[in-house]
Amino acid sequence: MHDLRPRKQRITQTHNKALNDTDHEHYKKGIKVSINPDNDTVSNTNIIEEYKWVIEHTNLTIDDIANMNKSAIRGAFISPQEKSKLISKILKKDEKKR
Repeated sequence: MHDLRPRKQRITQTHNKALNDTDHEHYKKGIKVSINPDNDTVSNTNIIEEYKWVIEHTNLTIDDIANMNKSAIRGAFISPQEKSKLISKILKKDEKKR
């Protein structure tokens, strides 16, 4: 899983852009990617702000973010029941959009 932290990457300039073309290409090629805030006391952000930034400054969509979240949940160190419950919540929100 490739972990993206847009705000931290902008602050520390670890990438020329917070979410560079390679990151986007990795996702589009099927490499598992997740978007995460860094420690909020360090980077002064939260997951919602990170999602907003990604939507406004990249070609990624809300559906892309939902897919990233599903992949992240599948790889999380939680019980299968918890994974199913969280993924079901995402799927229900997807259904409401349509």
